[in-house]
Amino acid sequence: WVPGEKLVLVRNEDYWGGTPKLERATLKNIPDGATRVMALEAGEIDMIIGPGGVPPEHAKALENNSEIGILTKPVTRVHHLVLNNQKSPFDNIRVRQSIQYGIDQKLIVDHTLGGFGVTLGSSIAPVVAEWFNPDIPLKYDVEKAKQLLSETGWVDTDDDGVRDKNGEDLKVLLLIGRCWPAPTLAEVIMNQLQEIGISVEIRVLERGALRKAIRAGNHDMTISIHGLTLVDPHILYRSFHSEGDLNLLMGAFFKNPCVDELTKLGKEIMDTDERRQYYLEVQEIVADEVPVVPIFAEVLINAVRDDIRGYKPHPLFFVNWEDIYVCR
Repeated sequence: WVPGEKLVLVRNEDYWGGTPKLERATLKNIPDGATRVMALEAGEIDMIIGPGGVPPEHAKALENNSEIGILTKPVTRVHHLVLNNQKSPFDNIRVRQSIQYGIDQKLIVDHTLGGFGVTLGSSIAPVVAEWFNPDIPLKYDVEKAKQLLSETGWVDTDDDGVRDKNGEDLKVLLLIGRCWPAPTLAEVIMNQLQEIGISVEIRVLERGALRKAIRAGNHDMTISIHGLTLVDPHILYRSFHSEGDLNLLMGAFFKNPCVDELTKLGKEIMDTDERRQYYLEVQEIVADEVPVVPIFAEVLINAVRDDIRGYKPHPLFFVNWEDIYVCR
């Protein structure tokens, strides 16, 4: 293992189970998506695997390459716009709701992501069908968003395109990291919220600085991903209980006694049907009170050269190394 560069896996000939077909596999760390794609096209690497492996803007070009196969799979990761619920303006539920009505998920999925994404009303990905609440609709409605802001006293008194109240402009700070797709999503969100009279400042930070700033609450909004290893709706406790670790780490700081009680019961009750009802209700409350705004559920885009066989993308990103082989 060379940190930040590569990890070499060698077949264990004495393994008690089935013997992998590959004798050796080298995993290279190539952080930049475009560079990964160019390396695959040039034959320098054989596969691009993992979440965010192939950026959507490169997927169509690879699909037209006869030497490369594109593999897609809906996964459990949900990308959220996180609102800081403990400070103005997002300590007001109607302002939070206006953000939800102001973001066009379908446009983001169809155009920004090239169709490689899933729209959703809940904070749980639809692929987690047992726990996903399908009855929560998308709420994109620009006029409704504007109405909610006006009802809370945010109006554009000086006709400059930015709403204001008591002499203060409605300007919010969006902190993001450098990893895909946060920079792209941030630009789209900034433009969409500008339509309803909100000015968004985007600030890009390195990972350590970003985490420190969010934990300190020095943000109005941020973009967060969760759910990669989700096999149980306990993620709802972690994300929306007032003491949930993800609630604090992602900077939502959301507090709702009913959600606290329901997610606590969800942890303790053993009956699956009863648990499901609790978690369906939690999703409804979260969709109404909007501590976070779902942006899209991720579709994994991976790619392999045409002589690679056996790789099957998994919604939890388990790699079936034992089945992969090279046909040359």
